Amino acid sequence: MTKRLINAVVLITLYLVFLAWYDGWGMNPMTPAEIDQYLSNVPQDSKGSNFQHRMRQMGVEDDGEEIFMLNLNRYKYADGEPEIGVPAAYQSYGSAVIPMILKNGGHPIFSAEFFATGLIEDAGAAHWDEVILVRYRSRRDFIAMVTSDAYQEIARNRTSGIAHATVFPTTSAFNLAAPRLLVLILLLIPGLLFDYLLRRKAA
Repeated sequence: MTKRLINAVVLITLYLVFLAWYDGWGMNPMTPAEIDQYLSNVPQDSKGSNFQHRMRQMGVEDDGEEIFMLNLNRYKYADGEPEIGVPAAYQSYGSAVIPMILKNGGHPIFSAEFFATGLIEDAGAAHWDEVILVRYRSRRDFIAMVTSDAYQEIARNRTSGIAHATVFPTTSAFNLAAPRLLVLILLLIPGLLFDYLLRRKAA
């Protein structure tokens, strides 16, 4: 019975540790001083003063909860580069930014390239090549990432591969893509198997 209890405690502990990391338990909303510190690392001419203002507003509205960034991108190709698929510069950006996103519990939820014009499209609507939805644990994580020195180093590849982009910060009312249930199942399978072997041995 003791081994079975230890097995259950280990499983519960591992899952709680995952939830604490993934959901950012104990993470407080950003203070004005912290927002100023993050934004001080962004070049003053980076995307204009409007970008700075919107980033600051996002920080002011920080509630410590997860957010989802909806990215609409139009590709830009280098001179002589075949205008097919994802530009090389943007691929380089993607391979570098994904580890930055993952290390704090963020992850892509959906990514797709458009293969046709819109079925319903307003006159003058922008043409997009790609849509990406990315989950971030909090506004703090997003702002800390995009204002970091490491991100500033790779941002030029994004600029080189994207002609135009629109990024919408959103919150979720309904989300089936969260890995909380998947992680629970992955922990339960070996845990229940081990518990079964213990009961067989004790019988």
